Amino acid sequence: MSSQISKIHFFLKYLLSILIGLAFSIALSVYFFDLYEHDAIDQLFLILVPTAAFAYLFSEFLARVKDLFRHSSVRAWQGIAISAFFIAGICSSIISAESVVIRFSIFIVCWVLTFSLFLPTLKALENAFVEDKRNLLTGWLTGIGVAFLLVSLFSEFYTEIYEIVILTFFFTLFCGLISYYLMGKIKHFLKYEIHARWLEMVIFVFVLFFGIAIVKSGIWFLSLSRADIFLLEANAILLFFALAIFSGPWLVVVLYFLENEGYSHRFRETRLFGFIRENLMGLLVSILFFAAYFILSSALNQLHFGTDDIFFDADAVAWRTRLTTHALEDPYWRAIHPLALLLFRPVISLIAILFKGNTLYAASFVVSLAGASCLFLTWIFVKKATNNKSYALLISTLLGVTSANLVFSALIETYIFSALTLILFFVFLQHEKWSLSALVPIGVATFGITVSNIAQTVIGLFVMRLNLKLVMRYIIFVLALGIVLSQAHNIIYSNPNPFFFVPSRVLYENRHINKITPRRAVVVAREAVLYNVVAPEPLAFTEGLPTPKFWFYKRIIIRKQPMRDNLSEYESIIGTVTAWFWMLLLFLSGIFFLRNFFLKSPKTKMLIALLLCIAFNLTLHLTYGKEIFLYSSGWTYAIILFMALSWHELAKFKWFRTVLAVFLLLLMINNTQFIFTLLNTTAPFVRSVQ
Repeated sequence: MSSQISKIHFFLKYLLSILIGLAFSIALSVYFFDLYEHDAIDQLFLILVPTAAFAYLFSEFLARVKDLFRHSSVRAWQGIAISAFFIAGICSSIISAESVVIRFSIFIVCWVLTFSLFLPTLKALENAFVEDKRNLLTGWLTGIGVAFLLVSLFSEFYTEIYEIVILTFFFTLFCGLISYYLMGKIKHFLKYEIHARWLEMVIFVFVLFFGIAIVKSGIWFLSLSRADIFLLEANAILLFFALAIFSGPWLVVVLYFLENEGYSHRFRETRLFGFIRENLMGLLVSILFFAAYFILSSALNQLHFGTDDIFFDADAVAWRTRLTTHALEDPYWRAIHPLALLLFRPVISLIAILFKGNTLYAASFVVSLAGASCLFLTWIFVKKATNNKSYALLISTLLGVTSANLVFSALIETYIFSALTLILFFVFLQHEKWSLSALVPIGVATFGITVSNIAQTVIGLFVMRLNLKLVMRYIIFVLALGIVLSQAHNIIYSNPNPFFFVPSRVLYENRHINKITPRRAVVVAREAVLYNVVAPEPLAFTEGLPTPKFWFYKRIIIRKQPMRDNLSEYESIIGTVTAWFWMLLLFLSGIFFLRNFFLKSPKTKMLIALLLCIAFNLTLHLTYGKEIFLYSSGWTYAIILFMALSWHELAKFKWFRTVLAVFLLLLMINNTQFIFTLLNTTAPFVRSVQ
């Protein structure tokens, strides 16, 4: 009986080998060796001879791997067989075939190759089934979703099939691995912490929907000029999902290797892992905002926007040109950004490698990353000041949703970098153990982006240390380095802008000076502390322009007519309610500042420093600048940090954090509508240039 069974196994093995060999031979002959161009006898030999060779090799292959099957569970090898079946089905549908026989041959070839490539994963799969790693499945599926978005994005730059294959395999493995660990954290959160920390989950849901709304509107706007932008072709989508399925077992292998070789354990003991674990919420919310900022930046910096002053008087086209092309000279020949090219161009050139040399998207990436980094530094600052992660999450999200951060984390300009370096400076000032050598590089960067920003660093340093000698050393050090580096800057980039220490070019800024009037004070007050957070209905001018231009404040002089002085207003109920809510919060922060001041709170010094920075900017812009919102990133951070510190006594109360969450929701709705207005108003002009 056993002899008869052995004969049947022998017969089936060789029959299977012959059928698989025939499938390989047919597929190769048709697609690579021009089968139909040969006569009948040659066709027969082109099919049968390779069939015999493939059949023999496959039978030997089966003999080598039979022990592997014996030591693996049925569930493991059935899993890879079914996965290979789906992959083969997808691949055979992508490849065109003239007959059912040829298509079936392709299916068999794809199945055998995929199944063979899965064999090294059997041990890891067996271990996963034994340990019941359910998080792995959810992590893998979540990772596929994120990987699809990333591959769609990068397919704009990497168009070859082999590039799509590499990107898909890398992103599905990487995102799946990250998602696996996040699923473990989420599972623990939902099981043990949801009742105590439900507000954090609510905030993340708010941010997720806010980000989706911004990304969706940005992609819609981009599609007006190119319908297929950031979209994979039909065959590429099928290929992606085939590779995504293929990555599943290999994700198990990677995880098995990391855990069994001790790499995972060793990484958990590093300072980097400790930092990530401690600041995970801040990192996640910053990443979500980065995605929204980047898509919005891609929309607002398109090449057909060919003039400056489109969005709130920003010189976005000039900076786009200087940072992404060989035209380095400042078209306005201003001296107030002495180190901008030296600070930004090398970073953009480095990031451009990711985008296959596309410096425009690299610039958008860097600007958006700066905006998201502002949120993360705010998280760090508030968490250290209050030791309350939920509160830090609220405040960092609040900064991210402000109209100033939304606009200037998207436009290719310098303002968000000013905010980034200033927040970083105050984060360093928080720590008692810091040296002048740590602050000077940040000060030089802040000064090099915009010279007037040095005042805020000086204010912060003086108030926190009350050491005039130290402050003078800091000023001299920063100015000396600034002078030397500005000369190096102009040597490297062939005199792209004048020196800040040449009087004639400094006096050139007088053209931006305005008289102080009651109307000017109202404009500054509204734009500096209200419009920079809660966006009103923007003023849109379209008549006779190739592209609309937007302001919050604009003085228009028409010949032989009285001057029109226009200031934006809140025209919707949600905008009005949110604005009044914000003013109430401002008033509350003022009350609690006075309380901190008179009670001599340890946070009083930092509060005074931030308040003086706000006062400095308000005083400066009473005379300097036309559209005050343009500069608002340079103090919006200070307002948010000032309010966060003022309320630190309230941060421990869940009712207060809930009130802030309600305001945050209103602000998200209002400022999302603000972004929609910018894009919808501009859309007809984008269509007209196509």
